[in-house]
Amino acid sequence: ASAVPPARPSTGEPPAADGREPSASLEPDLAAARDAGFSISRREISLEAYRRFAEASGRAAPEPAPGAGPDSPARVTWREATDYAAWLARQTDHSYRLPTEAEWEYAARAGLGVYDPGGQGREWTCSEYRAEYEGQERRCAPRPPEAVAIRGGNWRAGADPLSDDLGFRLVREP
Repeated sequence: ASAVPPARPSTGEPPAADGREPSASLEPDLAAARDAGFSISRREISLEAYRRFAEASGRAAPEPAPGAGPDSPARVTWREATDYAAWLARQTDHSYRLPTEAEWEYAARAGLGVYDPGGQGREWTCSEYRAEYEGQERRCAPRPPEAVAIRGGNWRAGADPLSDDLGFRLVREP
């Protein structure tokens, strides 16, 4: 996991140098104050790591894509990702969860050595998706939302929590 220093992660795009807003659909610089840093996986959770969880919990491991090796990202549903986080917490005595949308974006932008956040894969967050930033990007949804904010591949979108083609990283809470 990559340790993230105390910060004020922001979402959206900052205003352009001339003061114009870069996109009508994204509000600039909505900040989420952090009292303490957090740690986030440098890479998405791998097929091999998820396979160990699947074996221990008596569930089927996801089918790897053609050519995928054991270090390739596991592609799972939102519930499977949150179940993995709960299982890992029990195994390690640390608290794990999916990152909020704001944490994910901050880690992707901050130059912390987080591997390939802008690549082709899409990743789960714990935040509810809404078209506009209204504060939900700074917190985990209290229950499975109808649409979950996903990040990666240089975009922001929402996905049905039952989609099973997304990867995930985990935050370890202090």
